[in-house]
Amino acid sequence: TLLSHLYKIAIRDDYTDKNRTEYLKLPKLETTERQIFSPDAKAKLWKDFQSTPSGIVAGILTMMYTGIRPGELLTIRTENVHLSEHYMTGGIKTTKGKKRKIILPDRIKPVISYLLEHSKRDLLLFYPFSDVFYDDWKQKRADLHINEALTPYCSRHTYITNLTALKVSPAMLQELAGHEDYDTTLEYTHLSIQDRLT
Repeated sequence: TLLSHLYKIAIRDDYTDKNRTEYLKLPKLETTERQIFSPDAKAKLWKDFQSTPSGIVAGILTMMYTGIRPGELLTIRTENVHLSEHYMTGGIKTTKGKKRKIILPDRIKPVISYLLEHSKRDLLLFYPFSDVFYDDWKQKRADLHINEALTPYCSRHTYITNLTALKVSPAMLQELAGHEDYDTTLEYTHLSIQDRLT
């Protein structure tokens, strides 16, 4: 894509007369289907949080019940959390996604309270480097015997899939996900055969 763009500029400025990227043969881009957290994996996370609360499990649960991205979670400031009003303000990426109200369901409020009580540097969840957050998740995932294909970003897919299964309207779903268009939201849904039948 970058090379093609550079050729367009070169054609515009008369350095060349053709876009040679048209002749490139690239290997097929392999993508992996994101997975969602199963009820069993969710139960393991809740049990772990209730017995020995930790920032990493609190973070994963927060993402799973709010739909925020890992990068959003790690940048939310404590001053932007309004627990009694059931929302926090944050977001990244698109215009629609930035500085949006992220809804806090009752189920996740104790987790958010924990994060607020243990916050550092005025951040809801502080990690000096995102790599440490991902390493902590890999360790916790192994400790709890949770499917190794489940990354923190799968929490967002889980959130959107669960709302879709609950038949949340497309407009509301798009709004809660912070997407510019509904087609993007659809890419995050992974409904089971049973969900599709009901």
